Amino acid sequence: DWAKLAAARDGEVARLSAIYSRMLQGAGCTIFDARATLKDAHTVEVGGKTVTAERIVIAVGGRATRPDIPGAELGLISDDLFTLKALPKRVAVVGSGYIALEFACLLRGLGAEVEVIYRADLPLRGFDRDIRTSLVEAMQAQGIVMTADAKPVRVAELGDCKLITLSTDFTREVDAVFFCTGRVPHTQGLGLEAAGVATKPNGAIVVDDEHATSQKHIFAIGDVTDRLNLTPMATAVGHALADTLFGNNPRRASYENVPTAVFTSPPIGTVGLAEHVAAER
Repeated sequence: DWAKLAAARDGEVARLSAIYSRMLQGAGCTIFDARATLKDAHTVEVGGKTVTAERIVIAVGGRATRPDIPGAELGLISDDLFTLKALPKRVAVVGSGYIALEFACLLRGLGAEVEVIYRADLPLRGFDRDIRTSLVEAMQAQGIVMTADAKPVRVAELGDCKLITLSTDFTREVDAVFFCTGRVPHTQGLGLEAAGVATKPNGAIVVDDEHATSQKHIFAIGDVTDRLNLTPMATAVGHALADTLFGNNPRRASYENVPTAVFTSPPIGTVGLAEHVAAER
């Protein structure tokens, strides 16, 4: 029952959001539930009001992107999964990172026919090669089609279906195309130029080892810095920054040997150097 699943997911997200809101208010925070824009290096405009601050922390995260191909707007991104009215029967998942592989296993587990399309020879770039190979075998054993060395070049409508054309000149007729091909820092329209905050070409905010930006009283943490885009990493950096600024305990969160989990089926957990990186060192 797809509608029941979507409602349960929305309810859980709302429950978690409410917990964070209560914790913030309990800690004495003032919350503005509106879009914020930097007007200068000490001023934020939010919901028609102006707020000034001695220090500012930017933690707006990232957003999913679609590839630059004809018909890309016909495909879905990760945010769209639970807005669907029903489980699509045939799904093409484009990409081979955490989100692509987790969604592929989820959709297959719910009964969809799933094909994962990726441009490398193996998924999960940066992980140990034996883990990457084993995951392909495990996903194939579940009936997921794994198509390597290919990328989409076009998506078109075909009645109620979608026709996806690959760089290998093969086509696929599916009910949904999921683009899980990357995320970018969500800095567009944030007013960083007005505040004098430097960014990289992809929009990521440039920070030093203390997570200070080009304006030393403005800090940036999490995916908006495009350093190591993992939720626990953002949490650890935020905690260290709070301790440094307000807890009389100056410290940094280490980006070395960060444990990570991939919620595929079976799940993957890893920490430390991948074997090929260790060999290079």
